[in-house]
Amino acid sequence: MGKIFQEAVEMRRKQLIQKLLFLGVYQPDDLLLYSQTLSDLERGYEMALEQKSSTNQPIS
Repeated sequence: MGKIFQEAVEMRRKQLIQKLLFLGVYQPDDLLLYSQTLSDLERGYEMALEQKSSTNQPIS
């Protein structure tokens, strides 16, 4: 079951990375993005969504 859990975590990380790239929070060549933990990515994504909804502007 450990392998399945690891694969699920990695899949979720990839999804969040794609979403953060789409929102413009990070650039594709930003190495910090790829070194973050799942928890860091989730926090960053939540903050990006809050910022976007409060300003109704694209995140730059």
